[in-house]
Order: sequence, then C-alpha cells, then structure tokens
Amino acid sequence: MHLCGNYEAKGLVCESPGPRNGAGWALTEKGTALIAAAAARPQTNEVNPTGFAGGFKP
Repeated sequence: MHLCGNYEAKGLVCESPGPRNGAGWALTEKGTALIAAAAARPQTNEVNPTGFAGGFKP
C-alpha cells in the first residue's frame, strides 16, 4: 500500500481532484484536527532537547 493509501485507510485524507483534475488528496476533519494538535504542541529539538551543544550547559 502506498503512503496516501495508508493515510486514507486511517481516515486522515480522502481522494480529491487536483488542480488539473488529476488524482489528488485532501485532509479530512480527522486529518485537519491531527495537524492542528501537532502544531499546538511545543516544539523541541528531538536530537538535543537541552538546546546546548553537546547536550550540557556550559
């Protein structure tokens, strides 16, 4: 299964014609809510959450 098919199976996207009437995808309400929730969370540096080089305070 390709990537968008997986999202469609989870109810996050639905088929929607693209700008030239080709194949395309659009977010569902569930997908929109997931994106909004992720955007509202505080952003951290996943590799180094301390923000300091080497992972420690100088």
